[in-house]
Amino acid sequence: MSTRELTTTQRDDAVLTRALAVLGVSALPLTGVAAVAIGLGADVPPVLTLLLLTELAAFAVAFAVVDRRG
Repeated sequence: MSTRELTTTQRDDAVLTRALAVLGVSALPLTGVAAVAIGLGADVPPVLTLLLLTELAAFAVAFAVVDRRG
C-alpha cells in the first residue's frame, strides 16, 4: 500500500468521523422534539419516519460540508 492511499484512507476516516460527530450532536435535540410530539398526541409512525429522514438528511449535509471543507 502506498503512502498516498494511506493518506486518502485516513482523510476519508476523518471526514466520516466528523460527520458522525455532527449527527450525534444533532440527534439528541431531534429525538427530544420527536418525543415531545409523540407526548402531545402525534401519531408515532409518521413522527419516527420524519425523525429518521431528518437524521439521514443531517448526516448527508454534514458529510458534504465536512468533505468540502476538507
